[in-house]
Amino acid sequence: MRVSVETPGAVPRATVAAMMRGLAEAHQLDWLEDSLTIRLQPRTAVPPAPAMPPPATAAAPIQLFVIRLRHARASDVAAVLVQLFQTGGEFAGPTGLSGGSLTEELRRGVLPPQAVGPAQPVPSAAIAPGARPSLLAGAVIIVPDELTNALLVRASRDDYEVLAAAVEQIDVRPLQVLIEVLIVEVRRDRGLGVGVDAKVPPQPVETGAKIEVLEFFWYGCPHCQSFEPDLEAFRKRLPADVEYRRNPVAFDEARTPHSRIYYALEALGKTADLHSKVFVAIVTNRRPMLKPDEIADFMAANGIDRKQWLDAYNSFTVATRANRAAQVWRAYKIDGTPTVAVDGKFVTAPSMVGSREGAVAVLDHLIQRARAERKK
Repeated sequence: MRVSVETPGAVPRATVAAMMRGLAEAHQLDWLEDSLTIRLQPRTAVPPAPAMPPPATAAAPIQLFVIRLRHARASDVAAVLVQLFQTGGEFAGPTGLSGGSLTEELRRGVLPPQAVGPAQPVPSAAIAPGARPSLLAGAVIIVPDELTNALLVRASRDDYEVLAAAVEQIDVRPLQVLIEVLIVEVRRDRGLGVGVDAKVPPQPVETGAKIEVLEFFWYGCPHCQSFEPDLEAFRKRLPADVEYRRNPVAFDEARTPHSRIYYALEALGKTADLHSKVFVAIVTNRRPMLKPDEIADFMAANGIDRKQWLDAYNSFTVATRANRAAQVWRAYKIDGTPTVAVDGKFVTAPSMVGSREGAVAVLDHLIQRARAERKK
């Protein structure tokens, strides 16, 4: 091949060879020179050096983990994880693992075949500093067990931590709404049968020709304390043929001192002055008032001579009346306070009627009913 070269000016003979060498290299030609001739040929590509394989790392071992859930259902959480990470999973029924054993259940999910060769680690640059990984590096099996509400996870330690972080965000208490419903049964007739219990057979009364209204109470009962103002107003308007009495209740032997407090106050004529104050001391101020010395200190602080109080409290009369009171409330089968009986035949209470005001209205009706029955 013949090549003509034109230069803008004369080229010294000594620089011709250098100029031609540069021209050949510019056109990717090799300049081959021997003693007599100069040959040009296309430049031979130099093969790249073989890349060094990455250092082999051992695959993380597969382990079995148990994640116990507190709020969410195991089957629901497992379904979310399978959809989120596109992993394998087997679902158990309401009676526990459907396969019958943990080994059988885990065998139902076969791990995908692993690629031959060393495992390729995830580049650290793919995860921002401080961020949690969001991908699984290996195969994972998730088995929900509804019997124990737990997830059985077969995975590497790193993949388990990714799943556990996701479960922590999912397993939260769901929002709840409290709906309070009051169901009331109403009779469509003229009878007032709400909140009344008829006693069969009737209990004896201690008021003779007068209609007896008998209040069962306990000084440690907050409902009795709340009902006291309503009963006080009720007592002030009682007709002349009605007598109001109280019967303290002690559901166990340890509360008997409260019954003796009432009868000791009655014996000393101090019921009107201190009856409400005893409620305040026991219910509001949470003073037990079960030991004689503690009770005597309270009474002395409220104007009663300590010796006079102890004599009354420890008297045979007070002990006898407290024992008699226990016989009466057991005969009426009282199981809660406050409760009010009318003429030994009818029993009502705020808990039976639904309110304190309603219970007072029922008492008015029962007095009229007892009066009518006495006239028969």
